[in-house]
Amino acid sequence: AYNWKIKFNETGKIPAFYNVFSEQNHNEIEGFDSNQNTAKLSENFHPIFLIDENDHPQIKSRMTVLAKLLESRGVDVTLFNITINEGHSVYSKIFETLLVADYAALSLAMQYGSDPEQVPLIENFKKEIKKTV
Repeated sequence: AYNWKIKFNETGKIPAFYNVFSEQNHNEIEGFDSNQNTAKLSENFHPIFLIDENDHPQIKSRMTVLAKLLESRGVDVTLFNITINEGHSVYSKIFETLLVADYAALSLAMQYGSDPEQVPLIENFKKEIKKTV
């Protein structure tokens, strides 16, 4: 999840965040308990829950329940199932999932008209920070 976040930030050029279950089910979900004044803020988020077939059943249940609660508040949620293809190893699963994240981030950059290879804000930050040292 952390790697997906990084790819969405740097390649996709969008704000992205990550958390883990069950911690995510405590304080963070309150930010989505929207009212008429905050509903627009929640609508701009699109949680992606990475579900591994080996996740504990209680964690899977938490993801499913939270997805339903968020959707009932107008938040689109994607449940992404991570599986091992027959004959593949756990390492293959890891790299295949990272590759999906790469393609998703690239697609986001293209969708929003961003150059996925350039990082002008990072470069500008590095240049500015050198002036302060």
